[in-house]
Parts: sequence; C-alpha cells; structure tokens
Amino acid sequence: MSRDVFIAGAAIEPFGKHRGTATEELGYLAVSRLMATAGLEAGLVDIGFGGSVYGGSLLAQRVLQRVGISGQPVFTVENACASGASAVNLGWQAVASGSADCAIAFGAENLSSFGGGTLPLTTNDIEIAQGMVMPAAYAMRAQRYLHDSGADVESLTNVSVKNRRNGVDNPRAHFQKEVTSEDVENSRPVADPLRLLHCCPNSDGAAAIVLCSEQVAARLPGPHVRVAASVVRSGRFSTGYRDMTWPEITERAAGAAVAHPRPPRPPEEGPDRHPARVRVRALWPGDGRDGPRLRRRPRHRGRRDLGAQERVHALRAVALSALRRARFHVDPRERPGSSCGSSVSACSA
Repeated sequence: MSRDVFIAGAAIEPFGKHRGTATEELGYLAVSRLMATAGLEAGLVDIGFGGSVYGGSLLAQRVLQRVGISGQPVFTVENACASGASAVNLGWQAVASGSADCAIAFGAENLSSFGGGTLPLTTNDIEIAQGMVMPAAYAMRAQRYLHDSGADVESLTNVSVKNRRNGVDNPRAHFQKEVTSEDVENSRPVADPLRLLHCCPNSDGAAAIVLCSEQVAARLPGPHVRVAASVVRSGRFSTGYRDMTWPEITERAAGAAVAHPRPPRPPEEGPDRHPARVRVRALWPGDGRDGPRLRRRPRHRGRRDLGAQERVHALRAVALSALRRARFHVDPRERPGSSCGSSVSACSA
C-alpha cells in the first residue's frame, strides 16, 4: 500500500569551487539551512539518506549527526551521477511505504579536491580500462548526433550560450556570467567537437530536501508539494550495438514515472486543491532556441515509442514549476535539459 509523499522544504549550498571546504561541510551547510528554513526539528526525522561519489565512507552519518540526527537509520548512497537523486528516491520509498513519516535526503560533492583534469573512474569497466574518459564519451555522442541529425557545432554552442545566460540570474549557479558564441568557439579544444565552454565544470556544492507524509507536512510551517513519482533505472549491459544519441535509460525511467499509479484521494481534500496550479510545457526539443529539433528516432525492435524525450522534459518542468510556486527559491529561468541520468522525479502542486 503506497501513500502520498510531499516535499516540505529544500535548500542548496551554492555550486562553485570550494577547494577549502570538505564534502561533509558542504552537506552540513545544506542540511542545516534546510532544517532552519523548513522549521524541522531533528527529533521529527525518522530516517536519512546522503548521496555522494567521492565524499568518503559514512558521509550521511557524519553530516546528519552534526544537526542532531543520531540513532535513526542513516544510509550513505553511491550511485555515480545519480547518487543524490537515488538518496531522494530511497527517502521517497521509505515515506511512501509507511516505514517512515519524515526523511531527509541530500547530495554533496567536492570535485575540486582532485585538483583538475578528468574525474577518476573505476578501471573495472572494460571501456574505461582501455582509456575512455567522460569528455571523450560525450564527444562521440555529439559527433554521432551531428551526423545523424544534420545539425552543426553551432547548435551545441547555442546550448552553452543559453545555459550561461540562464545562470546570470541564479545565485546558486556555478557560472553567473554570460558568454558569446565567439567565446565558446574560440575556447580551447577538449575532445572534438567539444570545446572548453561546451563542457560543464567540476563543481562543488550540496542540496537537501525533506520528504514526509501529508500529516507531517501539515505540521511544518512552510508550503509543500506532492511528489507524483520517483523512479530509478540502471543501464542495460550490452556488448552489441548501442544508439549513442538516444538516452534509453532516461526513456525507461520516464516511462515508469509516467505510468506510476497514484494513491486515491477524495477530490475535495488535500494540497492538490492549492490555487497554485502547475502548467507544463515541454521546453525542449523544438522550442526554437537550441538549434534543430531532435528528429524522430527510427523504431527499433523492442522499443516502445513513449515520446519519452518530451515526457522527461515535461516531468522536470512539473518539478521546477511546482517548487517555484511553492516558493522553494528555484530560479525561475532554470529550464529542463537533456540528461542520461538514471533517476526521474516529478512533483505536482
């Protein structure tokens, strides 16, 4: 039996270069800010989850004990670039199942501690053992996308220009300065066709949320939004052909999120009656700003055409819109973007 889960608070330790700040400290700053702004007392938290790749053992325990959460079940989660989102998913599962009424989930990372260069990856993977690094992987994807779609490098450049422009008004963004197309095109090559300003930086920062039942959310002073679904999927192992331009892991996660059943609720009750309604528009592909629309992918055997690319962006638009309307200080110019991550969540106000 599943029940509704609500986000009743969120906080971010702004992203950037924090070379002198340990991952534990970044997590502590985000969680302590969350508890202060959400009016949450440590004794109300039943369970905690912390996600990090390089934060070290027992990161969640080290962070949460500093805010008074000690003795409750606490778990440190490592799941590559979906570590923080996986912590959220586990917190959602705990509350949805009824095993907990209130959970804290956070993610924290300090990548500046490596000094620069590509991130260290496990050599147990056969492709990494042969020299694969992340910039090279995404460069190959970009090359294949340009080949298949007929787009040019300018389309990639427009994405960087747009993202940097959005960051100007977001005090939590790593980069808060606009760049021009010429800046991007004249930056040093990294892996063809990608140049330095096409690439994301190694960032340091942290974010935290509180997930809880409707009863706990009603006791807290701030607004809250319902989590419509939270889904995690992992990549499928294959030694054969893989379409590098199609995020099949995101397709499966989005499809599962869209299909997720909702616990029944009387229409006249609950926070869904809140006047701040959510309107969703799939902003990309095809909004005319980031170059050519993604062409419709050919059907392959076993693939269900879920329209997943549009649904992924719609789900993220729901979450961003809901958090903005709930006054959780999500920047109004943030827009859903393409991702091959393994976790998809959606919220409704």
